[in-house]
Amino acid sequence: MEPERDDGLVREQVVSLDDLMRGLIWPALLRGPALALRPERWVLGIGAVVVIGLIGSISGLWTGEGEETFSDALQSHLFAPLAGAFEGCLPWNWDEPGMVLGSVADLFLAPVRLLDGHWVSLLVLGVPMLIVWSVVGLAIARSAACEVALARVVSGPESLGFGIKRWLGGFASLVVPIVIIGVIHLLIATGGLMMRAPVLDVFASVLHGLGIVLAVIAVLIGLGMVLGWSLLVPALACEGTDALDAVQRVFAYVRGRPLRMIVYLVIAGAVGSVAFGVIAWVSGLAFAMAEGAAGQWSGERGASVLG
Repeated sequence: MEPERDDGLVREQVVSLDDLMRGLIWPALLRGPALALRPERWVLGIGAVVVIGLIGSISGLWTGEGEETFSDALQSHLFAPLAGAFEGCLPWNWDEPGMVLGSVADLFLAPVRLLDGHWVSLLVLGVPMLIVWSVVGLAIARSAACEVALARVVSGPESLGFGIKRWLGGFASLVVPIVIIGVIHLLIATGGLMMRAPVLDVFASVLHGLGIVLAVIAVLIGLGMVLGWSLLVPALACEGTDALDAVQRVFAYVRGRPLRMIVYLVIAGAVGSVAFGVIAWVSGLAFAMAEGAAGQWSGERGASVLG
């Protein structure tokens, strides 16, 4: 960087903090809450949560009394381990490595557990839920990427139109790794089934070595899925490529920069936790105010309705 000359005087150019951080990615993660709170994005996000919740509640039509619904199964087998993995990455939980390891193990087993206990709901309801997730995810990712990279604000209908147009690629990017792990699991389970036959058991035991190799491949894919799942849909939205190329890009990044990816996840998780805490506190105050104001003159009947 050469100094500037002004009227024969040499003046050193001032370097600001923004100049030093402009080429880094992690400071941009601090903008996440502000990007997420744009009206066109949080409206899309809340709408997706409502639609996905409504789709998941349909399983109550064929679920018996006392049985676990599909929404409850998703909460216990998928969302709770995912939240536990992020919570374990936060600095104040670094002294409990078992939290992350246990959550990651539960995430590995989530597809198998859902398939064993709720295979009908997984096919009938899980597919449309993933479609909604991919459409809205593409819309939000495209809108945020245009604002960060191009300084252009994309309207909600425009970003939603992009998500609807590319929904198949987004859905495939989410499903392809899960399908590969499921096929490997099915192959290994088929080998185990062959061990029940008197003649085929020897042949199956020999092939079990191949099953171990396939299991290693599945575990590696699962690790890449756990670390890079949040990049699958954004990769498709930002790069404008197909699903297979998006999956390859994400897995190549996770394989080539695992430590950097973990650091980014920790920063994003910490920022998201703080933002979520603030939003939950504000929403709690709003609900308390609304309930208190509505119940001030409503009497006992109004209190039961509010309850």
